[in-house]
Amino acid sequence: MGMMNNRYFIFSICLSLVMVWFSLLPAQSGFPVRTEWRSPDNSRPITYSRWKAQWDNMPKVMGGEVKYRSPGFYTVRRDSFVFGNDYAYYKDYVRNSDGTLSNATPPEAGFVVYLNGDDQHILTDESPRWAFGDPNISGMGWFGIELGNFIDPAIAIGDTFQIVFTQYSPNEQPQQGMIEQTILMLPFVNFPITLHLQQQPVPAPPDSLKLERQPGQYRISWRQVPGMSYTVYRRAESDSLCYNFPRRMYRKIAQGIIDSLYIDSAIDSTDRYAYILFAKDLSSGLQSGHSCEIAEVEFLPEVRAVLVQPELYPSIQSALSTLVSDWEQEGAQVVVYAMQFTSVQALRDTLKSIPGLRGALLIGNFPVPWYQHCDVTGQHYQEFPVDLYYMDLDGIWEDNYHHDPNGGLVPGSDGIFDTHIENFPRNDEAPEVVVGRIMPTPGMGDAGEIINNYLDKVYRYRHDIGNIRQNFRALAYPDDDWHEWGQQVAQNYLSQAYPDYDCIWNINATTATDYRDRLSSHYSLIHVYVHSWSQGHAFLVNNGTQTQYFYNYQIVPANTDANFFLMFACGNCRYVEDENCGAVYALLTDAGINTIGSTHSGGMLDYDFFYPALAEHISYGEAFLRTLQHVGLGGFNHDLKGWYYGMTFNGDPFIIPQPQGATPIYSRAQTFIPQSLTLQNFPNPFNTSTNFLFRVPVPEKVRLEIYDVLGKKITTLVNKKLTAGEHRIQFDAGDLASGIYLYSLHIGNRFQVKKFVLMK
Repeated sequence: MGMMNNRYFIFSICLSLVMVWFSLLPAQSGFPVRTEWRSPDNSRPITYSRWKAQWDNMPKVMGGEVKYRSPGFYTVRRDSFVFGNDYAYYKDYVRNSDGTLSNATPPEAGFVVYLNGDDQHILTDESPRWAFGDPNISGMGWFGIELGNFIDPAIAIGDTFQIVFTQYSPNEQPQQGMIEQTILMLPFVNFPITLHLQQQPVPAPPDSLKLERQPGQYRISWRQVPGMSYTVYRRAESDSLCYNFPRRMYRKIAQGIIDSLYIDSAIDSTDRYAYILFAKDLSSGLQSGHSCEIAEVEFLPEVRAVLVQPELYPSIQSALSTLVSDWEQEGAQVVVYAMQFTSVQALRDTLKSIPGLRGALLIGNFPVPWYQHCDVTGQHYQEFPVDLYYMDLDGIWEDNYHHDPNGGLVPGSDGIFDTHIENFPRNDEAPEVVVGRIMPTPGMGDAGEIINNYLDKVYRYRHDIGNIRQNFRALAYPDDDWHEWGQQVAQNYLSQAYPDYDCIWNINATTATDYRDRLSSHYSLIHVYVHSWSQGHAFLVNNGTQTQYFYNYQIVPANTDANFFLMFACGNCRYVEDENCGAVYALLTDAGINTIGSTHSGGMLDYDFFYPALAEHISYGEAFLRTLQHVGLGGFNHDLKGWYYGMTFNGDPFIIPQPQGATPIYSRAQTFIPQSLTLQNFPNPFNTSTNFLFRVPVPEKVRLEIYDVLGKKITTLVNKKLTAGEHRIQFDAGDLASGIYLYSLHIGNRFQVKKFVLMK
């Protein structure tokens, strides 16, 4: 598993010395190292081309349907919406008053779209695009809007639409411009012209918005500015496209307000709403751009999805219903899809379409996203499944290169992703959701029987039935190349989550025989560091001079009874390989619940973050997600991609490891329905200081941090447990330069990043 990488040394010398130095690294046991994975017979792992040939030839039931929605999950209209297809996407250039292309992005820039001059219902730059592509405001001189989001009435040939674009740049007078076009055909095709901005004294959009829900009404308040009147627009969460994809069309509900408060009593108590406001200068008649949205969505029950291979659904329906019921008892809303997907893009689009999604469980065989990577010298090429593609839903994934056996990656395409970059509105590569898999392979037995047995295990674990929960202690088992590092991880970090632990780290104590004997020792968690391949482990013995193997077919006969497995083991969770160890540990053992591991060489680092997170009484999957978010917030550099991009999760990601006899998992159905809700900073933009306003639904640990746009942390404003209720934190930015900054808020198992603008 191991070659030391440049993460631990910042200098370099001539290439020949570097390669000699790298060749010596396996003997240095204090650091994580990584090599290309290898099996005893030196066979190579399955490639993308082999997987694709198998996938294309596999009989599949395509299509499918939504089988279940929790109460409160809205039924939706289909309209003209088709995943991956623009319908009436209008795209145009936008130029500043000096003739240069605009490079502003929200919240500095925004626009509003009117249909046939009617201001009763509008679209904004936040309206969804139906196909993969640039954000609506690109920051590169153009913008776009999917006009198909209009409804009641929908667009028709001959309609006109008007776009008002407003831009607030630091230290500059605001700019505004308008363009009008006619729809000549559907699907809509246009030849772009240009929207020209002009400097105008347009008022700033309303800020300091606050939303409070009371019986039968919402109270929306804001900071009142003398000489301004206010218009309020609203959207309902139930007004969605198919599969709950948000439409984000707003309807006007009030105008001409000379106050700082509006009470909306025309509501459906079963629905949820979001609001935006405009300010109008009573003297000039000029109207601001739209405000940031204020919505009752931040701390509502999380949403979990199950995607089931259609052929498997009938045989597991009963057990799946039990899982759904347990998730709902934990306070989640659940949606179940029994459908197959034509591509990885279609599956990802479905996940993107689910508002409030926190995680998904994929049951069965689905399209696999692949990634390719090599070191900076073009060597050690690998291609591997990358579930981060399904977890980072707002990132951009591209295929820009192909593998040249003589020279690494060269320009071209081959169906394998090789580029992953951030996408508006964030500046990081952090995932938003956790994805778990239940994927029996052909050699493991009947898939339906295996899945039913697994779902029965997670039910018994949740309800502490049948002694399935093991003793709340852990085993750290670092083999020779990681024995010192693994011992340090156990002593400093694993101990925070599992105070009772064993660490076997003497290089002559870690053997395949000893490891096999310890598998039946009733550990809750086993963390093993060992050279591996998909179907086994290779332990170094006799002072590293020989190798002793442990195979996948030995796992079940060893009476393995641990619940959770953390595999620093090359390729051990490569789920496209038959009977891979990650699946066997989780699915075929009597007590196995989850495994975390890699689909290629390497494994997860940052245990100094993972284990303290797990100690906060969160699920194994949530700790996994938070660790990837922690690393991705600053972007995965070339070295980190080699470690993290193959990480995958087996099993239900919402199981919380806990001691036997601990308090049962509590229901969050009530605590996540707040009476007052907001998460924003005000004013925004601001000159010197701003306030962060947020609500904590129950007493929880809160962390609020400020970052620049490159992901460098500037300061931590809060890092402690706060009481339930509303909190206001003031931030003095006197030492910072003008520009766009990010703030990151962690509350319990919720994570969010937003932007603010400093104008001096």
